[in-house]
Amino acid sequence: MIKSPQIHYVAFTGSVVGGEAIEKSASGLFKGIGLELGKKILPIFVQMQTSLFSSLYEACCIKHDHSTENLRMVIGLLQCDHVADDLNDINGDYQDMFSKLIHDQDDSVEVNIFDLTADKFPQDLAACDGYIISGSQFSAYDDIAWIHKAKSLVRDLFNAKIPTIGICFGHQLIAESLGGKVEKEENKGWGVGVQHWEMKSKNDWMGDKPLENLSLLASHQDQVVDLPENSKLIASSNFCPIAGFQTGSMLTLQGHPEFSRDYNKALISKRIERIGQETVDTAIESLSENIDSHTVGRWMVEFIRLNKQQL
Repeated sequence: MIKSPQIHYVAFTGSVVGGEAIEKSASGLFKGIGLELGKKILPIFVQMQTSLFSSLYEACCIKHDHSTENLRMVIGLLQCDHVADDLNDINGDYQDMFSKLIHDQDDSVEVNIFDLTADKFPQDLAACDGYIISGSQFSAYDDIAWIHKAKSLVRDLFNAKIPTIGICFGHQLIAESLGGKVEKEENKGWGVGVQHWEMKSKNDWMGDKPLENLSLLASHQDQVVDLPENSKLIASSNFCPIAGFQTGSMLTLQGHPEFSRDYNKALISKRIERIGQETVDTAIESLSENIDSHTVGRWMVEFIRLNKQQL
C-alpha cells in the first residue's frame, strides 16, 4: 500500500519492528514518514492526490488485528509428530512440509508452530486466524497425556468457531474429540500410496471448479468409523468410507496433501514389516499417478480465510 502513487505521507504509531518495516517499504520513494514507536495501535494517515486527506481509513486508524482484510493471515500448525531422523533430509520435518504447502498458495501467510507432543499448546486461541492439525504415528484413542489435552483443545476451537483443519491423525482426532469414533482397520489393512476418494459435497472454499474425485498420498491404518453429530461427509471410498468431513468451522481429510512422493515412498518402505510387502509394492507402483495436493492446499487456505471472516 505504501508504494502506491496515491500515497504521499505515512504516520505510524506502533512497534519498533513495524516502524522498521514501514521505513524499508518507503525507502527510495518520495514520501513523508512520521514514526512514533512503542505503541500497540497503528494509525495510518493517508493523503490522496485528488483531495488533501480526503479519505481516511476508519477515522485515520486501522487497528492491528487479524480480522483486518489487508493484514496477512496467521495459521497455527498443531504439530503432533516429527519426521524420523533418517528421513528428515527428504523434505524436512512436518512443519517444513506444511509451511511449503501453505506458502505455495500464499507466501504472505504466517505459520506459527505448536509442538503438542512437547506440551507446546497455544495460550491464546485468537492469536491465529485458524489452525491445522498434523498427522502422527500415534492413534487418536491412545491414552497419552498430550493427546487428551489435544482433544480438549479441539473442543475449545470448535466452541470458539475458529477454523481448524485436521489431516490424517488430525482428521481422526477431531472426530474422536467431538463424539465420533476411530478404530484400527484390521481386515482391510493399510491405506498407503496414492488413494482415491469420491467427493460427496461441493463447498464455497473449493472455488468454482470443485473436484468430482480426490487423489492424495496416504499412510494410515486407523479410520474414522462414526462421524460426530451434525457432520457433513466430504470424501469417501470403499476402503475408507469416511475420508473427510466438515462440522461447523472444522474440516478434515484422511489424505496427506503435505507429503511428497519421495517422502511417502520412504515412509511406507520403512514400515514394510507392519504394512506387508505386497501392500508396499502396490503403493510404490501407485506413486506415478496424479495427486491433488496443490488443489487441497488451496482449499485449506480458502477454508480458513472464509471461515475467519465469519467470526
